[in-house]
Amino acid sequence: MNKNHRHIRLTGAAHRLASLLLLICLACGSAQAQGIVFSGQKANALPVQFSHSVYRLDSDPQARLIALEFTPVHGHYAYANDPGEAAGRPTSVKPIFKTAPDLPPPDYKLIYPLGKQIADIYSGGKQVNVYDGPTSIFIAVYPAKENGLSDAVPSREDPAASADSTNGIFTNGRLDVELEVQMLICSLTNCTPVKKLIPVKLAADASLASAEAQPWWPEYAEALKIIQNTMPALSPVYDSPGLEIESLGKAVFFGLIAGLILNFMPCVFPVVSLKLLSFIIALGQPDAEKRIRAFRHQNLMFSLGVLVWFSLLSALLSAMDLLWGQIFQSQIMVLVILLLVFALTLSLFGLFMLPSFAFREKQGQMSKRSAFITGMLSTCLATPCSGPLLGGVLGWSFNQSQPTLGIVFLAVGLGMASPYLFLALFPKMGRYFPKPGPWLARLEVSLGFFLLLTCVYLFSLLTSEMKMGAGLGLALLFCLGLLWGRRQNAHGMNIIFYWRSLLACVLVLAAFMVIWNHVLFRERENRWVPYSEELFMRESSQKNIVIDFTADWCPNCKLLERTVFTEERMEEWENKYNVLFMQVDLTHDNPAGYALLSALNSSSIPVVALFPRQADIDAPLSPIVLRDLFGPARLEEAAEKAWSNPDG
Repeated sequence: MNKNHRHIRLTGAAHRLASLLLLICLACGSAQAQGIVFSGQKANALPVQFSHSVYRLDSDPQARLIALEFTPVHGHYAYANDPGEAAGRPTSVKPIFKTAPDLPPPDYKLIYPLGKQIADIYSGGKQVNVYDGPTSIFIAVYPAKENGLSDAVPSREDPAASADSTNGIFTNGRLDVELEVQMLICSLTNCTPVKKLIPVKLAADASLASAEAQPWWPEYAEALKIIQNTMPALSPVYDSPGLEIESLGKAVFFGLIAGLILNFMPCVFPVVSLKLLSFIIALGQPDAEKRIRAFRHQNLMFSLGVLVWFSLLSALLSAMDLLWGQIFQSQIMVLVILLLVFALTLSLFGLFMLPSFAFREKQGQMSKRSAFITGMLSTCLATPCSGPLLGGVLGWSFNQSQPTLGIVFLAVGLGMASPYLFLALFPKMGRYFPKPGPWLARLEVSLGFFLLLTCVYLFSLLTSEMKMGAGLGLALLFCLGLLWGRRQNAHGMNIIFYWRSLLACVLVLAAFMVIWNHVLFRERENRWVPYSEELFMRESSQKNIVIDFTADWCPNCKLLERTVFTEERMEEWENKYNVLFMQVDLTHDNPAGYALLSALNSSSIPVVALFPRQADIDAPLSPIVLRDLFGPARLEEAAEKAWSNPDG
């Protein structure tokens, strides 16, 4: 499993300001950091001190171990090689070997420490990993396999033979190395970029100190073992084994149920509400036969849109080797949906009339195209709100052939379309819907508010770089819509723009967001640490571990984090079970995170895995896995099952 390289994402005005300050610091400090001194300027000492030592390895006489030590000055820190969600440059070391022309460059391994977690002011208060004291980075250098010496291990009882065997590799002048060190040293007031070349000579000197005799050797050996070993085999145990899928028939059955539940997910409600609105308008036909026909056609076309989207989605995910919900990692995809939903919102407030969503046309003369597009759009928005039971279905389906995956996706689509197919088969059920009237205008404004809320959610999924362009796009769309609406009015369409209602909805939405963020869901202590395989392997023998898979585009994940993983429960588990809480963020591309998700036989989120403490590092891991939505009682039961061993 490769190391997790995160896509750093800053949101909000405070984050953008922090990034701007950071860039200013980089620009101002780069000259001094490179050692450049202008006329009349006094050179400033770097806010970090470097030293290095070279050791022999008794366990491998052909190798050398370089210990690069650095210490930031008091009150300063450097971002770790794995900085977490830091805004700054991670610490990195690149060996540049200067070998003789007849020798290939050697192999090497870099071992970085994990760093200490702090709340970083330059990253919007996020928890980041830093080096704030004396720190050692190790570079183990081995002869390249091409020279034929790396396979021959001399006798440890004959040091002279060991030294002689390496004379052709580590002789003075034959193998020198420069360590190119890059880091960002920060204090509470500024940041200084550092780039330094440190020359090191690797000699065949038998008098070198033994690395194994150094006080830091146990920590180094453990770190080396971790990077040389991959994650042990996983044997996940599911908390609801009866819902796990072993056959196509069971996958189709649960897919139908899960698709039906998707209709009630919060992501789908605004667009499905538009569908219900079109039903009501279709029932405004004065002729009974035309009314029944229009109602049936509306439901059939909406169902067709649902099925077409699921068919396209299965083909797209299979062809591009993507997982459920992963399409929302595409900023372009999110932006396109945002603009479409915003256009629908403005149409409901009467700024203009969309041809495919002409809800105010007389006598229910709505096009079939409207129902078809609404069906596709509602299904697209349902993607991040995968319903209960869908996790097991997708986990099994993505390991099957493309035709099998397509059948399962069609089953999910049929489940979602089933209420509308039922109404198409029994159109007389339409008599239970309310009759059209003047109240429809107020209903459209209400639905416009929920679509506006959907726009805020989609806008929050964009990166800081995309948000500025998206804001300009939304403003341009509003201006074009205003001009289009006036043109439509000039052609006698009698469009009424409810601008007061739009303004009132914006103010209500702003108040709602303030209450949501600062009262209901106010900031709390962040106990989650970013997942990395190195950290997991290091801590798995000491602590029980909770791994939570999340993403900004997964509302169900955020709901679980707020309602199930409460501060009280997390604090209780830390004291009772000695738990480390780790989080895999799938908001952006995360190969290591998706590899772990796949190892748990899952292809959608939310997923939570409870790992018992690993007594034997080579033994298979058997975490308890919870998928989709669940409550506190189910979580507590899984914890008791996973960690009932008092030694865990």
